[in-house]
Amino acid sequence: IVTKESSSINICSDEAGNIYAAWFFSNNSGNKYLAKYNGSTNFKLLDGQIISRNISDWNNKVTINLGKDDGIKVNNPVLYEGILMGFVEKVEKNTSLVKLTTSENIRLSIPAMAYKDNKEFNGIMLSYDADENVYRFKTYSNQKELSIGNKIYTNGYTSGTPKGIEIGTVVELEKNKNNLEIIYKVKPSAELYDARYIQVIK
Repeated sequence: IVTKESSSINICSDEAGNIYAAWFFSNNSGNKYLAKYNGSTNFKLLDGQIISRNISDWNNKVTINLGKDDGIKVNNPVLYEGILMGFVEKVEKNTSLVKLTTSENIRLSIPAMAYKDNKEFNGIMLSYDADENVYRFKTYSNQKELSIGNKIYTNGYTSGTPKGIEIGTVVELEKNKNNLEIIYKVKPSAELYDARYIQVIK
């Protein structure tokens, strides 16, 4: 049984001395995961699970067993194994509809960033391509700043979304048809196809 209790929180520091809040949580199989987010500890992580998923809309939306009675609100981030998988789109009394980051044919517009050489490079997640299984991400500069292998995270610029939630890894660089800007292809860090147990940040 998946409980709806908040997971345990610890204050940790990385090798560079940066402080972050770490949530340790487990699913009903006993698998433990660690999600770490830089900055504030004013967020709570609630465990839940996917209870409905339409086969014709598999990559776009899921229904979870957390709702208004649990304090869930529209735009709360939803995680799978500590990785960003979507945002709450609609809330009912005991359930919520989640729009996945793998939703096709829409503009994601998720503020994000990468770390490289101890620097932050901010940008935005543009879209998801189901055929290639990659997101498209661009920084606010048109210069080549990132390399293959760089991780992409949320940057905390969206209200209610902590900084540092992992999204994916840069796997390819491409230029748009006018060669005026660089787009980074980002492979999702989590495979959402069989996702069942989730966490909501609120």
